[in-house]
Amino acid sequence: MLLLMCGHSEEARRVWEKREDEWQRERRAREKLTQQVLQTRREQVEQRRVALLTQRESCLEQRRLLLLSLEQQQQQQQRQEQGGDTQATLRVDLGALRSGAGEGAGGGGATPTGGR
Repeated sequence: MLLLMCGHSEEARRVWEKREDEWQRERRAREKLTQQVLQTRREQVEQRRVALLTQRESCLEQRRLLLLSLEQQQQQQQRQEQGGDTQATLRVDLGALRSGAGEGAGGGGATPTGGR
């Protein structure tokens, strides 16, 4: 009977060791899978970060170009307005010369918009 118990005990020990080995393999597999998932997620986050950075740089460049274009348009408009003022002044001066420069301060009836 003692031999049977010893044999049974030895068998139980082997079964237990097999289970522990299996649990160890499963634990390692879970850890490996977790590391792979985390690595994949880190890569995705990095790709998203780079994409957002690229998009931000593109938006900043577009903004810079729009501001430059707006500034150029404003300068062109100012030049046109200044040119228009100069032309109006020339018309007034020419009108005054034609009607006679010595007729007084407001004489001649020439206006910047009139006479056309």
